[in-house]
Amino acid sequence: MPYDEIRYKNQGDIAFLTLNNPKKINALSLKMIAEITDALLKTAADETVKVIILRAAGKHFCSGHYLAEMVDGKVVGNPDDPGNELSVVLVLALLE
Repeated sequence: MPYDEIRYKNQGDIAFLTLNNPKKINALSLKMIAEITDALLKTAADETVKVIILRAAGKHFCSGHYLAEMVDGKVVGNPDDPGNELSVVLVLALLE
């Protein structure tokens, strides 16, 4: 998956995941969540990575969910898209 809203790279046993949409204050759009999920899955499969450093481009870390994607309290988008929710199971898998 090509990344547009994050940057991801490995340097030895460290993975760097950078939120990269400073114009939107790095708001968590569905696309960004899907990209983060993909990067975390890659990291979980790479046994050489021991540390993930999460950082952000721009002056602010993250403003929260990208509210322009919400209508009547529901996320607008494809409900079958894995980017619609960031799974806690994914994070727990990384901790094992």
